[in-house]
Amino acid sequence: MSNPLTTSYAETVDGKEVIFHEAKRSDIDLVKNHCADLRSIGAGEGKDDKWCMSAPGWVIIAWCDRHGVSWGDFMRNPELTNRFIEDPDNAAFRIWQGKL
Repeated sequence: MSNPLTTSYAETVDGKEVIFHEAKRSDIDLVKNHCADLRSIGAGEGKDDKWCMSAPGWVIIAWCDRHGVSWGDFMRNPELTNRFIEDPDNAAFRIWQGKL
């Protein structure tokens, strides 16, 4: 039975190993709330640099797994990074909300 207070996912490494990750929903909510607080004070609105998002690595890994993308491909391909940032499912982690 799934625990409503946690979220879990499995990560396959080299097609052989399975690593199980679990995070408390309260931890996820803390990150989302922190991003909302940063948005509310205009953080990320720098003249030359924009702070687009603050997402834990395991959130990125879970997104990669759901979209059939390897971590290496994600890190090397700016188009995949932009897809992740612009994905509506990740909106709560956005800080600067302009167009990339």
